[in-house]
Amino acid sequence: SSYFFINEKGHIAVRPHGKTTIPEEEIDILAAVQKVVESKQFAIPLPLIIRFPDILRDRLDRLQEAFENATKVHHYQGRFQGVFPVKCNQDRYVVENIVHFGRVHRFGLEAGSKPELLAAMSYLCMGDSDALLICNGYKDSEYVALALTARRLGLNCALVLEQEEELEIIVKMSRQLSIQPLIGVRAKLNTRHGG
Repeated sequence: SSYFFINEKGHIAVRPHGKTTIPEEEIDILAAVQKVVESKQFAIPLPLIIRFPDILRDRLDRLQEAFENATKVHHYQGRFQGVFPVKCNQDRYVVENIVHFGRVHRFGLEAGSKPELLAAMSYLCMGDSDALLICNGYKDSEYVALALTARRLGLNCALVLEQEEELEIIVKMSRQLSIQPLIGVRAKLNTRHGG
């Protein structure tokens, strides 16, 4: 389903709810910008940033629906629980909306650096308590201590082992802080093929 299209006036328009958008909900972008620019009520300088949080909500719902359908078709007994890598888009509004709209799906965040981890912790405090906070970054003592602190705060934080030596740091910091870690393992397949 296309979110953006050219309407009958020849303007770019938006269907914020994708294929379920009714005609009255379609937004003519040119008309919206003209309304803001001509309005005496708003003193907003150009250029404008126009956000469509309903598109984000629709995408999260469609992603969840796709995985739920696939689990049924393939008789998968586990559950899908998505995470958004903060490094892909660190815009506050995007991440806040992902946590807010993803709450119903237990959608979490992935952090690969200390700044991302701090931001993800603050966002997920407003999210679902089962939402995952995946820590895939370089694991020095500070990063691990921060991730363990997230667990103490009640966040569902998992440290993903990428290298064998990271386990020693996690165990050491876990003992120092008396916080039991949740540990995941990244499996890297080592295959060769032609082409």
